[in-house]
Amino acid sequence: MTEVLTVYTKNYFRLGRTLFLRCKPPPDIISKILEIHPWADAIYFYHSVSGESRHPKITFLGGKEKSLIQHRENGVIYIFDIFQTMFSPGNQNLRKILAEEVSENEKLLDMFAAVGNLSLQPSVKKSCHLIAVEKNVHTYKSLLRTLKVNRIHPVAVLNIDSRRLNLENWADRVLMGYHNVDFQHVRSAVKAAKSGAILHLHPIAKHGNYHEWVYLYKIWIQNSGAHSTFLKATHVKKFSPGQSHYMLDFRIEKLVSDNSSEDN
Repeated sequence: MTEVLTVYTKNYFRLGRTLFLRCKPPPDIISKILEIHPWADAIYFYHSVSGESRHPKITFLGGKEKSLIQHRENGVIYIFDIFQTMFSPGNQNLRKILAEEVSENEKLLDMFAAVGNLSLQPSVKKSCHLIAVEKNVHTYKSLLRTLKVNRIHPVAVLNIDSRRLNLENWADRVLMGYHNVDFQHVRSAVKAAKSGAILHLHPIAKHGNYHEWVYLYKIWIQNSGAHSTFLKATHVKKFSPGQSHYMLDFRIEKLVSDNSSEDN
């Protein structure tokens, strides 16, 4: 029994007081897992995420069934529905990095905000001027609650597709935490950014082989009316066998004649 329990209790992650197992255990050991982790009041089996909004697919296993949870990390609080909103604990170090890199009072645009997964900690710690965009209406409502509980007063919170964002020459920094951005996303980001702004993009690439993404993003930025300088790549975490999540940073300088191409 001890060996069986070890397999499951080592392969989990925690959000608030909820424990998520990556391997589904037999029903007869659920109570034992709760005994080993007395802080947990609920256990779910985490299957996967799906779709553009990355909806979590989870199954309740034991404890107190719930959907809305409160999760604390690095001094901030996130409130969200675990059936509607993806929140990756594997990005904890990334959130620390961004909170350190962002300067005081920056104008920060988060184009895929979720519940402030990337922008909340910089906003709390560096008093950023935040515009947050979240397409999913359920996650948008959780974002509003999360901002309120952290006493963040954003410039705007928008429930739209970020490709429809009507913003020009405003942001000092643009967060683009969605893995599958397209040219229209990048063009919207460049339009919203000031000359000299930093863009953070997040591709999934083969281990150590993110250079094709750098090349593609530079083309998209150029076609959106700006020169770009690639600053650095940050390995965030292993994503799947043979693939990793990277954050690629670019500084942009807008062209004098800001005529963006209609095609990529």
